[in-house]
Amino acid sequence: MELRFAKRMESFQPGIFNVLNDKKNEMIRQGRQVYNLSVGTPDFLPDANVMRVMRDACEKYASGLSSLDGFLAELSTKMRMVEAENL
Repeated sequence: MELRFAKRMESFQPGIFNVLNDKKNEMIRQGRQVYNLSVGTPDFLPDANVMRVMRDACEKYASGLSSLDGFLAELSTKMRMVEAENL
């Protein structure tokens, strides 16, 4: 007996976390540095520099996934700058 999905299932799009995970894996394959911010410590806030960089990038690219490449590129660049400042 062959099992098939209902036609209505074709209207579902990939979830945002699947899209982001695929993008992360693609960037890693390209040799790019990726900061995984999906798991955190709820007991304290991230460093102020991290919060600033994330806030600035999110405000600039708030239009959605159409800007995901730009958002990730800028976030990576700014995080490297913050790391260099803190060395």
